Amino acid sequence: MLGKLKSIVFLGVTTCAFIIFPAAENATAIDEPYEATAFVDTQQVFAWVTDELDEDIPDSSAAYYQEKMLHAIAQAEEKTIEQDEEAYVYNDDDKELIARVVYAESRGEKWDGKVAVAQVVLNRFESGRFGNSVKRVVFARHQFAVSKKYNDECMLAVEAAIEERPYPDNMFFFQVSKKTTWRNFVFYERIGNHNFFCSKD
Repeated sequence: MLGKLKSIVFLGVTTCAFIIFPAAENATAIDEPYEATAFVDTQQVFAWVTDELDEDIPDSSAAYYQEKMLHAIAQAEEKTIEQDEEAYVYNDDDKELIARVVYAESRGEKWDGKVAVAQVVLNRFESGRFGNSVKRVVFARHQFAVSKKYNDECMLAVEAAIEERPYPDNMFFFQVSKKTTWRNFVFYERIGNHNFFCSKD
């Protein structure tokens, strides 16, 4: 059944994977074109091979697809390493914008509070869920107060957040409140006058 499909799509548990293979009925060659277009969860791929592939198509085709998946996994892992080495580099304009948020939101807070606010902005940008640029994240409607100025301590807090990342990467929210419940967010920590929250996913 699966051997007749034109493509196979896997969704990993921790990362998404789109592995596209050409359909082949009773194929034996393993050097035909194939493509690993994103990342794979190797445990889920091998579980699929064990639990599904061998049961649904002939043994010869199963070996064919297994071999192709091994090649695709290797390519995807190499791509992951390359992309990790090309992590986004924050320029001076980015840092200045974040420092202006830190100044507006937490200039009266202790050091940890300033770093935490800076990391919330970083987390939002890097998640890709709140805007495709630091500027869009910072000026998103009704999200952050943004000052026209900043001081050296705020800029140092931004630098520390970029280099150290002391808080979870899904810590997207904070508010001035003593309540530890807010919408469906997960309370993380109270720092100064701010409560910080993580997303559930």
